[in-house]
Amino acid sequence: MNSKISLSMSSSVARRLTRALCASLFVFASVCAAGAQSGRRVQRQQEIAPVPTPTPEPEAKKPVQEAAKKITLLVLADNAISAQTSSSAQSIVMQTFGQRLREATSFELNTESTRTTRGEATRKAKEEKERFVVWLSLKVNGSDYDPAGINRPNPENYHIEYGVYAPVTGKSISYGNVYLRAGYGSIGGVRVGAPSCYPATFAYEYEFVYGAIDAANRVMKAFNLVPPPLCGR
Repeated sequence: MNSKISLSMSSSVARRLTRALCASLFVFASVCAAGAQSGRRVQRQQEIAPVPTPTPEPEAKKPVQEAAKKITLLVLADNAISAQTSSSAQSIVMQTFGQRLREATSFELNTESTRTTRGEATRKAKEEKERFVVWLSLKVNGSDYDPAGINRPNPENYHIEYGVYAPVTGKSISYGNVYLRAGYGSIGGVRVGAPSCYPATFAYEYEFVYGAIDAANRVMKAFNLVPPPLCGR
């Protein structure tokens, strides 16, 4: 009888211990689960650091290019009027020559109206510090010269003599003669006239215009410049 009671008590104690152990394990598991959930919530609540926006570097200023220094020319002329050289022809040659040189943007022109011989132009160049001296003269060809002026030669019987002289030294940079010809101002034998921006009124004056343009182009080439289109076109 006592043994049955002891066995019954032992079984009861064992069940209570089992229940207590299970309860303890349940509580432990619950605590662990709560801690894990708490940890995850903390991680979610952590703020993500913002990505810094790169500061744009200041744009480097482009260097200002200095304007190319122009070549200064002093244009002089032996503009003496003879029995065979009209003031109209002289004026057309000088005006056209200067206008054509101004179409080369590399030049800056100064002019003097005083009559100047070639020798005087050379001496003038030696007195200059920066300006190149350009000299021009409209002359009658030797075989067509008539001192009495009875027979005025045709335009193709003239030539334009020119020279370019360096400042300080007076050294000749370019020199030559442009002989006027009847073919000036015509294409295939048909007259087309002078360029619209140049001074010419009568057909016989076209040769003077084109001769002066040719002389000015040679001056440009003496400075290694490519002659621009006529009238800036």
